[in-house]
Amino acid sequence: MKSLVVKMSCLLLIQLTAQSIFAQDAMFSAPDYAQLTLSPALAGCNSNLQANLNYRSQWKRFGGSYSTMMASTDMAFKRKNGKDGSYLGAGLDFYSDNTGSAKLTTTNIQASLAYHLNISPYDKLSVGMYLGYLGFSSNINNARWGSQYDGAQYNENIASGENFVSSQKNNVDVGFGAVFSSKFDRKQQTPTFQIGISGYHLNRPNLSFYSNSESRLPVRVSSFVNLCFPVGDHHDELKPSVYFQTQQKFVYFLIGSMYSKNMDKARSGAPQEVLSAGLFYRSSGAIVGRASYQRTNWNLGLSYEVNVGNRAGMVGYRGASEISLRYLIK
Repeated sequence: MKSLVVKMSCLLLIQLTAQSIFAQDAMFSAPDYAQLTLSPALAGCNSNLQANLNYRSQWKRFGGSYSTMMASTDMAFKRKNGKDGSYLGAGLDFYSDNTGSAKLTTTNIQASLAYHLNISPYDKLSVGMYLGYLGFSSNINNARWGSQYDGAQYNENIASGENFVSSQKNNVDVGFGAVFSSKFDRKQQTPTFQIGISGYHLNRPNLSFYSNSESRLPVRVSSFVNLCFPVGDHHDELKPSVYFQTQQKFVYFLIGSMYSKNMDKARSGAPQEVLSAGLFYRSSGAIVGRASYQRTNWNLGLSYEVNVGNRAGMVGYRGASEISLRYLIK
């Protein structure tokens, strides 16, 4: 069994670092806490000010560290209501994704700018772009390669045959997105219907560590649909969502719904205490359970994935866990 784990770890690392395999962006089980990874047009779109912290951990059975940390903030400038209102929004986000014992690390810092046009008292069109830094690094000395397998076990004394000129790659990164939002009731805090599509890495940054070689990061296309239906007289809400992303041959979707229960029974104004729970299905076979607790402007979220697909046997049905914290001013 130990030998099998070593082999699988080698294979996974090769898949992540070899020139012929392209990297994919980090994904979250609770993407609404990381909305600037969905579209730069969401900067200042849904609130006057918000700040988010996210931490994701997964695949601990494979050894090494598989984790993602993210921090983001966005705000609206002179937000207006009404048919003729328009305003700007801006956002800043940072994430660091660490993979395996070789510490393959992706570092991303993005500044987003969005323009929001109220095309009616109920509808809004938002467009945005981001400009950022995208860096890749790795501790090559800790890497294990298939060429170092002697037929029985891994042997570190066998030359890997790999020739790297650097363990660090720095790139400029750009992207663009658009979002349409609609409220059936102007007093509703959350858009009733919201749909968006965006393109990330439009300049195709080079992530290769080899000399005289290119390994271009594929464009990631991100799309989503969020709905919000009021339930009862106490501001309870049902919030179905669909998130769909493609990046070269990689296809990802997350579909499900959250139910938010207003705990203070207020019939007017924004709820001050809300308890939410939901269930989602993620592509490649994972059930995602989510829960969150909101108190005034603070929101704490927890997510956990249970693998039920082809990977379930390898990881013992254990997937990823996430913890999120948000500060929000509507």
